[in-house]
Amino acid sequence: MEQSEQEKEKQEIKRAERKPKKEILRFYLFFPLIVLFIFFVFPSISPYLEPQMSLVLSWTAGILGFILNLFGMNAYASGPVLALNRFSIRVITECIGLPEMLIFLGIVLAFPTNLKKKLWGILFGIPALYVINIVRMLFITVIANWNPKTFDFFHLYFWQVAGILIIGGVWLFWVEKIVKYERETSDIPS
Repeated sequence: MEQSEQEKEKQEIKRAERKPKKEILRFYLFFPLIVLFIFFVFPSISPYLEPQMSLVLSWTAGILGFILNLFGMNAYASGPVLALNRFSIRVITECIGLPEMLIFLGIVLAFPTNLKKKLWGILFGIPALYVINIVRMLFITVIANWNPKTFDFFHLYFWQVAGILIIGGVWLFWVEKIVKYERETSDIPS
């Protein structure tokens, strides 16, 4: 009798060891599929979202202009265009972090956790990425207004790499503060 209990325990341990491997494998299979689906579906539906996107882009330019004016930068926003003394930009969907948001959405949807935690990740992560992109655009605009020659470096190189790190950072924050916390509290017997 004692041996069968030991065997059962060994089998449970083996099952528990295989579960994380299955979850990781599932993540690596589903994440690329979800991202590919999102990036193929979004372009086909984006023409239908044009009025809403135009509103978001204009709103973003207005937010940037408002914040820059708080710091005496003499900014003017008209639609999605933001003009400063020596520099102007047109806010497009890539500026607001839409590709990063879609990638983050794919990561959260593929991550092995329950629906409630995924919804918290989306509700936290998407707005966080938008706010971070506002800060990114403020940084680029201030630097470019000060020295227009630096625009390409910060826009095309620095913030592209930083964008990848930011997605990872927001995702890790979600995993550590939401997913891990709920796992730890759910492991505590009541």
